Amino acid sequence: MKPYRLLLLATLVHGPLSWADEPTAAPTQGRMIDSYLAYGQFKMGRYEHAFEIWQRLAIEGNADAAFQLAVMLEDGRGTPPDLERALAYYRQASEGGSRRAAHRLAALYGEGAYGLAADHALHQHYRSIAESPSSLD
Repeated sequence: MKPYRLLLLATLVHGPLSWADEPTAAPTQGRMIDSYLAYGQFKMGRYEHAFEIWQRLAIEGNADAAFQLAVMLEDGRGTPPDLERALAYYRQASEGGSRRAAHRLAALYGEGAYGLAADHALHQHYRSIAESPSSLD
């Protein structure tokens, strides 16, 4: 059985796991496993578990986790919709190198959405970051 299937099976049987604290696991490896577990929880509709894992990872500086939290907050998955918090996580992810987050910020500021006023300067700023080849994703 492939390793990711074993992780998914372990998640189904035992709930969310974190091996980041194990002395034999490298910190980066533990965070990567937690990211996969959070994604699995999200795909299974266990939004609260996914949110908790991604929130911990975002606090540790994980840009992808911050992006995922922003999406959940914007869409109201597992948490009430909160555009202000979503924007903060999108900014954190963008500053961490996420082009997806910068692209989403550019779109939100370009269109103005959910009571957010359109802001041409911020739209251009995040658009340039999103188009930058030096970003992570």
